[in-house]
Amino acid sequence: MVNVKPDVLSRGARLMRIVLALAVLAVLAPVFVLGPGGLSVSPCLFHEATGLSCFTCGLSRSLDAAMHGRFEAAFHFHLLGPFLLVGLLLLSLVLAGEAVTGRRLLAFRSGRQKLYLLLGIPALWVIFGVGRIIYELT
Repeated sequence: MVNVKPDVLSRGARLMRIVLALAVLAVLAPVFVLGPGGLSVSPCLFHEATGLSCFTCGLSRSLDAAMHGRFEAAFHFHLLGPFLLVGLLLLSLVLAGEAVTGRRLLAFRSGRQKLYLLLGIPALWVIFGVGRIIYELT
């Protein structure tokens, strides 16, 4: 039996982190290069049916504006867009750093912390989306 420290990553885990970091950047690259006008985003069926914004309406424009330093416009298009951009960029940096160093840079002390993060972000998104719909109805 091989004794491996939990913070040391295997070769496969390091490779997976590089792939994930590149995947995050590959998702953001077209938004940065093409801008929202260059993306062929299908119309929002929820918006067409109700006239209300869905949870992601304006997100592409928000990410584009934030990537080009237009933060006032970014927050106007979608309040969570700039935060999502920062989170995705930090995630890709952490993943790349872990792949290069071979060690975990982001470790959770307990499964509960990971659970809070994994449930907290979608909960925040839903609260924002519902609040946005209520605001548009008033």
